[in-house]
Amino acid sequence: MKMDKIAVLIPCYNEAKTIRKVVADFKKELPEAVIYVYDNNSTDGTGNIAKEAGAIVRYEYQQGKGNVIRRMFAEIDAQCYVMVDGDDTYPADNVRAMVDKVLIKNADMVIAATNQSAVNQQVKADCQTIEKETGRQILVSVIDDRELCDFYFPSIVQTEDVVIGINSSGKSPTLTKKVRKEVEEVLKCNSIYYY
Repeated sequence: MKMDKIAVLIPCYNEAKTIRKVVADFKKELPEAVIYVYDNNSTDGTGNIAKEAGAIVRYEYQQGKGNVIRRMFAEIDAQCYVMVDGDDTYPADNVRAMVDKVLIKNADMVIAATNQSAVNQQVKADCQTIEKETGRQILVSVIDDRELCDFYFPSIVQTEDVVIGINSSGKSPTLTKKVRKEVEEVLKCNSIYYY
C-alpha cells in the first residue's frame, strides 16, 4: 500500500449541497494532498459530485460514521491525516498550519472514536505509555468520554457580526450539535464551524 504524505478524509452521508465546496477548499489549501470521500449510502449523489470535484470516492455500506472512520483508517496510510465533515463544518483556512505542525514539528494528537470503551481506554493508556517512554506529549480526545480527554472540540457558530461558542465539556456532543443547529436557525446562517 502506497503511503500518502497528506490524506484528507471526508466521511459523507447526503452532503450533495456542500461536498463540492469542501473538496475544492481543501484542494486549494493542500494541493499536494490526496482527498478521499467515503460515501455512507448517500441517496443524493454525494459520491458523484465529490468525484467530479476531484476526490477519490470510496464507499462504506455499513451505516454509521464510526463504521466509515474505521474503514478510512484501515484503508488509507498517510504521514498526516486531516479528517473533516462533508457538510462544510470545518473551514480549510488554517489547515496548512495544522499540517505543518504534524509534519515539521512532529506534534501528535489522537482521537479515539470507537464505540468500544475498552478500546478507547487502551488507546489512552498506550498514549500515556509512549509519553512516559519518549517524553513526547500526545494529546488525546476520546469521543463521548470526557474522563479520557485532554481536549474537546467546541462548536462555534460564526457570522460576520457574532461568534458563539458551544461546549458541553465532552458530556453531550449530541446536545451540543442540536444547540448549534438551533442557534444557526435563529441567526439564519450556515457558517458553522467546529474547532
